[in-house]
Amino acid sequence: MSVFICRTDAGRLSAHGVRAPLHRALIIAAGVAALTGAAPARAAPFNPDNLPPAQLGVIDEACRGVIGLGRDEKRFFVCVSSLSNSAQDAEGAAASPLPASAAGPEPGLRRGYAYASRRQMHHREELSCGRLGIEPGTDAFAACVASLDAALFKADNPQQ
Repeated sequence: MSVFICRTDAGRLSAHGVRAPLHRALIIAAGVAALTGAAPARAAPFNPDNLPPAQLGVIDEACRGVIGLGRDEKRFFVCVSSLSNSAQDAEGAAASPLPASAAGPEPGLRRGYAYASRRQMHHREELSCGRLGIEPGTDAFAACVASLDAALFKADNPQQ
C-alpha cells in the first residue's frame, strides 16, 4: 500500500490512499470470517473453582433466577464465588445439585436484588444453597447461607 502526501488547495497536508485500502481490508477480513464460519471469541463463564459445567449452570441460575442478579453486576461474581466455594465444601457431604434444567427461576421472585427486603434476601440465600443440594438444617447449609449473605453484604458495603 502506498501513501501519497500532497498539499491541498488550502495548503493542508492530506493522506490519499490510506482510508480506501484500509476499508477494503476490513471488508475482506469480515467476508473471510463469515465464509469460514469463524465466530467472535466468547469469554468463558466465570468459574472460580473449575466446577463441572452442570454444577456451574445450577450456580449461575441460582445467582440470576433466585438471588435476582444480572451477569454484568459485581454482586453476580461475588454470588458465584460464594456458592462455588460452598459447593466444593459440601462435595464431601454427598450434596447433589438439582439439574440446571430443573433449577429455573424461582416463581414469585419478581423483584430484583436491589428491591428485595432483608427477609426476602435471606429466603433467596436459603433457596440458592438448597439448589446446590445441601441439606437444610445441616452445618454445611448454615455455612453456605452465612457465607453468601456475608459476601453479598460486603459487595454492597465495601467500607464495613
